[in-house]
Amino acid sequence: MFRYIYLFTGEPPPAKRMAITGDVLMRKIVFIGLVLLALLVAMPSAVSAANTVEISGTISAAISVNVDNAAINFGSMTNGVEESANTHVDVVTSSDSWSVTAADTKTTNKGFMTKPTDVKLFNALRFGTAADPTGTLTTDIPNWMSGTSAGTFTQNVYVEQDIAQTDSDGAYTMTITFTGAAA
Repeated sequence: MFRYIYLFTGEPPPAKRMAITGDVLMRKIVFIGLVLLALLVAMPSAVSAANTVEISGTISAAISVNVDNAAINFGSMTNGVEESANTHVDVVTSSDSWSVTAADTKTTNKGFMTKPTDVKLFNALRFGTAADPTGTLTTDIPNWMSGTSAGTFTQNVYVEQDIAQTDSDGAYTMTITFTGAAA
């Protein structure tokens, strides 16, 4: 009779159906297992509990520029007289390549002592690294100081101002800015 059902209906007898169903079930289990194994191999971070951290850092070269006497006061200036003073600039740097620029950062009357109303003295302030300086700050002086090694360095600063007979009375000032750069 079973043979008849099988031949007539195309369905195997119940005992054979179970065997085929069990075999198909086993194939499905093996297939699912292989898929899961492939996923584990393909995506290790999805199942891994370990994380990493990259540690990095940069040491930047440093430079410090300090003026020993940050205010030079000529006091009471007199027409026809030359006023002079000096101080020094100290540089401390960790860089093997550094420089210091000296500048009068004004945009008008650059290099001249001026009143608050922008009236200037007749002569530009003379500036340099030796007594009786001949340079001026009518333009910036890049690399006024420079070096090729780290350390502590000192440079003398001399300033002189010739007061002309025609200079008008009043309080005059000028600010020299020293700017350090480390490579």
